[in-house]
Amino acid sequence: MDAWEFADEVDVLAKLPANFDELRESKKWQERKEALEALATLLDATVRLSTKASYGEILGNLQTMLAKDANINVCALAAKCIKGFATGLRSKFSPYAQSIIPVVFDKLKEKKPLLRDPLVECADAIAATIPSLEVIVEEIEANMGKPNPQIKQQVDNFLSRQINLLTSDKAPKKLIKTVVPVLIKHAADADQDVREASLGTIGAIQRLIGDKNVRSMIGDLSNDEVKMKKIAEYAEKAAQAHAEEMAKHSATTSSEQAAPDEASVAAETGPRASTASAPAPVKEADPWDFLEAVDVLAKLPDDFNTNIESKKWTERRDALQLLLDLITANPKLDPKASYGEHISLLKRIIEKDANINVAALAAKCMRGVAEGLRKKFAPHAPSVVPVIFDKFKEKKPLLRDPLVECIDAIFATTTLEAIGDDILAALEKPNPNIKIQTDLFLYRAFKLLNAQTMPKKTLKSIAPLLIKHTADSDAEVRDASYAALGSAMRAIGEKPCLPLLSDILDDKLKMGKIKEFYQKACEEAGPEVITQMVQSIHKADAAPPPSKKVEPPVKKAAPTTRDSSTERRPAAAEEEEPTGDDESLKPPAGAPAVKKVPEKKKEIPKKVEEEEEPVQKPPDELLTTNDEKQQRIKDERTLKTLKWNFTLPTEEHMTQLQEQLGRHAKASLMAMLYHKDFKQHLKAIELLMKSAETNPESLVKNSDLLLKWCTLRFYETNPSVLIKVLEFAKQVLVLMKAFDEPMSTEEMNAFVPHLLLKSGEQKETMRNAVREIIDEITDICGPFKMCPTLLDALKTKNARQRAECLQVLELYIARAGLTQLKSLGIHKAIAACVSDRDNNVRNAAINGLVACYREEGDQMWRNVGKMGDKERAMVEERIKRSGAAPGSAAPRGGGPVRVGGAKIVVPAGAGSAVRRPSSRSASLRRDNSEGRTRENSPEGERELNGTFTQGEEGTKESSSAYPPRYTIDDEYVEQGPTNLNTTHVLLEMDKIQFRQPTRNPPAPQLPTTPLRRSGSSSSISSIDTMDQLEKVIQNISSGLIDVAKDALEQVRYLLSVEDQKALLEDRLDMVMQTVGTQLKLVRNMHGIRTAKGQDMLKLILNFLTPLSASADKYARMNVGEDATNEILWELVHTLIEIQSDPVCSAMPDSVHFARSLNALIIRLCVRVERTTFFAACARCLITSLLEDPEGDAGHLFIKCMHKWADTMAKQKTVIEMDLYLRAANRLYDQIQPGAAKHRLYMEGIRSVEMCSEQAMIAMGPMLLEKLKRLPKSNPHFLQHLQACYAECQRISPAGWGVSLPGAVSESVTVQKSNPLNGYGRSELQILVDNVIRDLPSYEKHTTLLVSYMDKHPEDAEKFEKYLEVVPQANLVRDFMEQCRAGRLKALGPITEQTAVSAAQKLFTLRSRFESMRHGRDLMSTSTATISSTIAPVLQARDTNTDNYSSESVIPMPEVLNETKAKLTAGQVKKRRTIDPATHTALMSRLAGLGAD
Repeated sequence: MDAWEFADEVDVLAKLPANFDELRESKKWQERKEALEALATLLDATVRLSTKASYGEILGNLQTMLAKDANINVCALAAKCIKGFATGLRSKFSPYAQSIIPVVFDKLKEKKPLLRDPLVECADAIAATIPSLEVIVEEIEANMGKPNPQIKQQVDNFLSRQINLLTSDKAPKKLIKTVVPVLIKHAADADQDVREASLGTIGAIQRLIGDKNVRSMIGDLSNDEVKMKKIAEYAEKAAQAHAEEMAKHSATTSSEQAAPDEASVAAETGPRASTASAPAPVKEADPWDFLEAVDVLAKLPDDFNTNIESKKWTERRDALQLLLDLITANPKLDPKASYGEHISLLKRIIEKDANINVAALAAKCMRGVAEGLRKKFAPHAPSVVPVIFDKFKEKKPLLRDPLVECIDAIFATTTLEAIGDDILAALEKPNPNIKIQTDLFLYRAFKLLNAQTMPKKTLKSIAPLLIKHTADSDAEVRDASYAALGSAMRAIGEKPCLPLLSDILDDKLKMGKIKEFYQKACEEAGPEVITQMVQSIHKADAAPPPSKKVEPPVKKAAPTTRDSSTERRPAAAEEEEPTGDDESLKPPAGAPAVKKVPEKKKEIPKKVEEEEEPVQKPPDELLTTNDEKQQRIKDERTLKTLKWNFTLPTEEHMTQLQEQLGRHAKASLMAMLYHKDFKQHLKAIELLMKSAETNPESLVKNSDLLLKWCTLRFYETNPSVLIKVLEFAKQVLVLMKAFDEPMSTEEMNAFVPHLLLKSGEQKETMRNAVREIIDEITDICGPFKMCPTLLDALKTKNARQRAECLQVLELYIARAGLTQLKSLGIHKAIAACVSDRDNNVRNAAINGLVACYREEGDQMWRNVGKMGDKERAMVEERIKRSGAAPGSAAPRGGGPVRVGGAKIVVPAGAGSAVRRPSSRSASLRRDNSEGRTRENSPEGERELNGTFTQGEEGTKESSSAYPPRYTIDDEYVEQGPTNLNTTHVLLEMDKIQFRQPTRNPPAPQLPTTPLRRSGSSSSISSIDTMDQLEKVIQNISSGLIDVAKDALEQVRYLLSVEDQKALLEDRLDMVMQTVGTQLKLVRNMHGIRTAKGQDMLKLILNFLTPLSASADKYARMNVGEDATNEILWELVHTLIEIQSDPVCSAMPDSVHFARSLNALIIRLCVRVERTTFFAACARCLITSLLEDPEGDAGHLFIKCMHKWADTMAKQKTVIEMDLYLRAANRLYDQIQPGAAKHRLYMEGIRSVEMCSEQAMIAMGPMLLEKLKRLPKSNPHFLQHLQACYAECQRISPAGWGVSLPGAVSESVTVQKSNPLNGYGRSELQILVDNVIRDLPSYEKHTTLLVSYMDKHPEDAEKFEKYLEVVPQANLVRDFMEQCRAGRLKALGPITEQTAVSAAQKLFTLRSRFESMRHGRDLMSTSTATISSTIAPVLQARDTNTDNYSSESVIPMPEVLNETKAKLTAGQVKKRRTIDPATHTALMSRLAGLGAD
């Protein structure tokens, strides 16, 4: 918290020495200095100055001394004192700013740091006290125009520092327009320091409003590259300085305790600093704001009106063209001019002019006027809009397109409500073109709105007509209506939109079309998009949204942060501000008047002020830590105070709580807690929750009072407050548990009955919050203490509440058994609900009795007592179907089970759906195994309980009492999945060893039960809950981890039921999207490092693995591109995090996680439709490369592309060519330009080329023809596909497919890539390399090489140049000569072994030749020879100079020796494939080659 806020106000004037004025007016500068030093000392020691003192006279004297005193020391002290008054008074100093700042600026002409530095600090301190720099814009402009270079330099630097404190939304437009022309002049100043200062200020402005806007304002300066480069450098420095200021602001606010009351929250240390807690990316300001407003009407010629009324359409056209040119040249129109007459004229021309060219020009002019006036055009919109809609009957694009642009521009100036009636009238017109264009206009308009800005009444009136259009006979009308409805769905959300579509909900075709446009609108506009123009228009009048968080004020660190303003004035100053005119704070004589902004004083209830007893509390504590809780409980027990039981809160209860809480709470907190505005309640909760971090004991010691206050909020209807109150109540209970604070019966009875009322709420989120709170209370009090309250709550009329209470009771039976609970009459209470009319209540009651039956068997019937035959039959049937047996309840001490039920219930045996972390009452919990342990489960079902391990890692764990925490069931792992073995991260799956399922486990393990269908009528297979399946699937993406786990458990169950699996397959796309979202939450919110994140990841993998498994590994999964993109992105990034994060990789189960993620990625590649996967993977690759050109994600997506190409090569599949080409073309467009800079970009391009080769083989010439017809096809992509086409045509000239009908045959120019430009080897180089590398097939490769050279004689030079770097160039030449002479065939077949032997002989002969050429002395060997490839051979020869007859002494290249050893091993009996004569002939030629 800023120290200024809590500092006491001090009147320094009263502490001045008696002779202060005498010394100040002395003619001796030493005495004047002594007086100012005394004042400066007092100001330095005082944080906050009194607002009741009169500072006008002394500030006037200081101003005079600063301006006229001849002594530099006195002037420096005067500046320091003025700064002290500015920082001590803050916003109260602003009346003096305009009169003092010119003196400070003028005095900056002094060069000496002794005076200059205090003046700079003084100017910054004064600027921090004013609401905006525009208050002193005239003073700034006047001093910037002075000839003194020091003043120009320092004022420019002052501007730069102040602008660095601002964000783009608070850019002082008037100031910028004023100073930029002067800064341009300074940039050409003779003084270098002035030039640099001006460029630095322009750089700061560029950081604030954007490069484009600055360039439009600086004119010819933008052509000076040297200065623009400096401006860009200064802009970067300004961005860094701004980020540091914001980071400092963020660090200050986060390190200090939040302000406890609204008033102190309002007191910030500056008026114009950003309220963000962290620096945000700077947005470009709207260029329109910085343009000069121009009156174009004054520039029109005198004969304009005459020409516009002319009977000749050409004259009318010319007049309108002139007007359009003026508007185009001056986009911002002067709002003071009168445009009404001209707008009416343009409207009439659009409506009635017979010439389409004139009408089109009029529409363009109307659009220009609307864009130039913006909000000032709104009064004219209602009269213009009907004319435009009616004119949409014209089909010709010449008029239609300007009308479309015109109506969009007009809509940006007004609202949907204002033109709602005109839209309805247009929708009812019979003309189909009007309907089409009106629907499309709504499509575009809805994209600019969201759930908050969409006018609900207007939408409700429009929707029926749009639905009517979906049945129109014209197909374009139908499509346009689908587009409008899809855009509306994007704006308000899918679920809120469904009631509007009730008439066509059953029409799958129409709903499918609407969903398509819904997706399109989301892609084009985003979830909450609004255009820059609309933002600029409505930003000024839009009221700031209510703050959801109490922002703590920053420290007094430096006045340059400017966080105290007239917008957020100091709270203490507001509370003590006199009601009348404050004579003591009037500005000095001659100072310009500054308007005061009236501010409301915070109202504190009188009762609080009157009844609050003086309890000593530190000023920074919201609540005091006290020991009066036990006394309060005792008073309530002895009826000295009212018991907290009521149907509705009474005035007596509220007054009693207010009095008790007021003794220990700060007055400002009490004011918020008992305020009539719910927003104040939210602020109070925020402050209390922050206090839980800094002073948790205060909440624990006052928990009874705080929970009582929460119960008062339960009787209110505001959902945001209710959710926040439940969250706060849970936090209090968690703190009580952490501090081992007991909860008395009185305290529990004062809270739980009121809490249970909220368990009957319709909203699932609220019920979930109640369940979590009940869990916490149960951990503190135990089931036996809670049970009576729950039994009493069963008497309520709310069916949801009864069902929730019954489910909690069922949980208690499972946790604690019936030994104690049966004494409370729990059997009869539950049995009475079996005959309830509500289905959920009946099911919960039956499940509760089944739990009792597991505990005590038939004894349960005796404890239940008399029961109707029908009800008993229902219970018996459920017992029979669930497989429950007497005494089959799981042992105590297992993991807890979820408290509440869901719409779709996991059937008996499916295992616990929600697991909460262990607590001190964990010994009371048990696993909800619902009847059978592993030992008594059927043999076939026991086989599902095994886990898989890699090697022997899991042996020890699997034999322990409990299995590994995150091991994954081997039921869900396919044997031998395909692997991506080209990367170190995607593990090699074929190395995995699978442990066989253990039929008789040697050691006891956690109770597990088989997956089987539930007999409950609320099973997922029931008709009445079928509609809830999609809701449960959506819950997988919930941010509440328990909700997501529950949904995953339920959906996973479907996989085990054969007749229900199809339900998931039909909704696979939705499932993948929600699972992808949950994976993102695991990575970003829950964290893979955390236990809950690992639990959720295991659950996801155990769900996805069987979902993606199939007997036919190529069976198609019906998943769309968006879902594939999302799930693939999350799987890869999760895999990367597990492998790269040291903490994650050290987890015991990281190997299991990585292995399963690897398998899932492969299955997606293999099983998702080929084109869909390629398009999704291409999107992932583009995003990853653009975000991090050298990141691991890019590598993995490239490997996925390789896998796609490999799979395509193994199993040719028809692909959707349009989608494939669009995806590949988009990747080329975005990645190709950076291929020369980033290696991974090049690898990405190469991977797509591999895929394209396989696509060409599969689809034939049609692929190339489609690409040629694609708009803006990438030339590099087109070139590669042409090369693929030519190669395929060469290989299969007769069998290659024909072109598309109507295609024009073009000569295909094949331009193979070259290593010189980074694209790989050329075709010629490949042919040469094949001859050398594949000697057994040398005949074929030599023939191909000779054929290529005969066809391309122009490549002879390239051929010879490449042979210079080929080791066996002579061998290649000889083979080519023999081929041309026809002698190659005479050699007959040759085996690889003989070819290797011949190569060895060649090396031997060449080594001898070299030795004879250079002599036997090793030292005579030339440097070039030593560095050549035969140097090792020559060196070996020199050690054996006298034994040339032995070939074994010459060491062969290691590769040849290894190859020969492999070939000769085990092949002694192989028949020779070459006769001795031929072999001798070949050896002779090889020997001859070595002697050349």
